[in-house]
Order: sequence, then structure tokens, then C-alpha cells
Amino acid sequence: MIAVYGGGTIGEALTAGLVAAGHTDVTVINRRAERSAYFRETYGVRSSEEPADGAADIVFIAVKPYAVTGVLRGLAPHLAEGATVVSLAAGVTLAQLAGAAPGAQVIRVMPNTPMLARMGMCAIAPAPGVDTAAVEELLQAVGETVVVEEKDMDAVTALSGSSPAYVYLFAEALVDAGVARGLSRTVASKLAIQSIRGAGEMLAGTKAPTQLRYDVTSPGGTTAAALRALEDGGLRSAVFSAVDACAERNRELGKTD
Repeated sequence: MIAVYGGGTIGEALTAGLVAAGHTDVTVINRRAERSAYFRETYGVRSSEEPADGAADIVFIAVKPYAVTGVLRGLAPHLAEGATVVSLAAGVTLAQLAGAAPGAQVIRVMPNTPMLARMGMCAIAPAPGVDTAAVEELLQAVGETVVVEEKDMDAVTALSGSSPAYVYLFAEALVDAGVARGLSRTVASKLAIQSIRGAGEMLAGTKAPTQLRYDVTSPGGTTAAALRALEDGGLRSAVFSAVDACAERNRELGKTD
């Protein structure tokens, strides 16, 4: 059986994806009875406020980072022997997970919110010797997966975990710039959002980002002028700084239990 502890945004996105992929053995555990009722009615899964003893083979922990180890300590007596515990929280280390759930097979995962649209990116970092195949298969219900070493999780968080927010900020700025040039907000939003969506589809193809940029940039043309302005404005430097700041904050979270 699969258990999802936490019925927030990420927990619900994972549950919805698992159900859509045909998994019928899902239980959602959360603290509020009304939320449990919502999951039962919306997704047809089992849902309760308390874990069942030895019921789940794989447990996804989808709560805030500060709560993960406390939740695990409470769950540990209920885990099946050799159960796999998967943390979806930023910063919480494999050592912290293993300390809170002795005997469990522990895995860190950094998801991102596009899993709500089944377009998520989940990076998986297992403890030594832990097989990730079953967890990879389950997470592919909400997008793509990649297996990394734990030492890379700070960079992963900055590059995929938080980067949807970077794109949303860019989209917001693009819309505002269109409005400043006289477009209605409705038209500016449609132009910006569909262009970003289309660019995302192009990036999913075989061409590298640099080549795609070359393809749309004519020498001395309008795009070249815009790109020059972005470079002069420090866009590339700002992205480096944002990734560094995010990675450092993730590292700091890993120091807090």
C-alpha cells in the first residue's frame, strides 16, 4: 500500500496523479477530518487522521520541512518492516530521516509544483543501497524523475524545485511591460503566457537552449536588441545569484531539526 502523509498542495497533487495512473491502494493521512472527507469524496482513496500499523510499504511525507522529523518519529512505530520513507520536503537530510525512522529505507525527493499539471520534475536522492525503482515509477505519475546524489540536492532545489517561481516572476514582468506599452492586461497576459508555454514545448525537443535562442535571433534584429537589453540589465547574473541564494537556504534548512 502507498501512504501519503500530508494533504496540502504537494500531497494532493501526488494523490491525484497516483489515482489517475490507476493506483487504487492509496491512503492519505492528515490532521483534519474534513480534509480526510474531501480526499475520500474527490479521489476515492482511503483517508484518515491516524496511520494504520504496518499498512504501507511506501510512505510519502508531504509536510513542511520543520515538521518532517517529528511526523516521522510519530509514524515510526506504525511502519511496516523495511518500509520505504520518502520525504518531499526541502532541506531535510537522509541522516535526519534515518534518525527519525530507524530501520526504514529512506529517500529524499525534491518535487516542484508543476506536478499539479502532471508536468512535475522530481529529483530522487536515495540512502546508500536503497532501490529507487518503485518510487521512480510512482512519481512518474506526476511528471519526470531523475536520480541524483544527496550532495547535489541543494543545487537541484534551486534549479527545479524553486525555478517555476522564477518563470512566474518573469511572466509577471513581461505582462506588466506589455501593459506599459499600451496593451490591455488581458491581451498582454495571453501573449506572454502562450509564448512561454510554447517556448517550454520547444525546450522539450532535441535542440539546446542556446541553439533555440540563435534560431529566433536575427543579426541586428528586434530580438537581438531585446537580448542585449536583458544582458545589460544583468539577467544572467541575477539568475546565478537567485540559484546560489536558493541553494544556500536549502543547505541552512538541512541544519535545522
